[in-house]
Amino acid sequence: MAAALASCGGRTVVVVDRIEDETAVLVDDRGEQRWVPVASLPRGSSEGTVLVDGVPDQAERRRLLEEQQLRRARLLRDDGQDFSLGGSAP
Repeated sequence: MAAALASCGGRTVVVVDRIEDETAVLVDDRGEQRWVPVASLPRGSSEGTVLVDGVPDQAERRRLLEEQQLRRARLLRDDGQDFSLGGSAP
């Protein structure tokens, strides 16, 4: 499995994005996808499992979820500075 994964800062970090039949689709931090046999994953792996160097890592999963939530909040925040969605400008 390690050959199918990308290295990130000396560590290999991927997320099990989805499982299709007997194939798992892994996504790395660059958004690249790799297809590997489900049987090659650690026991108990499922969609959403974060693997660091091939081992499930709950702390990294929590960190990635928090990072995603912060990114989403920044994108949804409208400070009114860049454009107007309707009407005329003041």
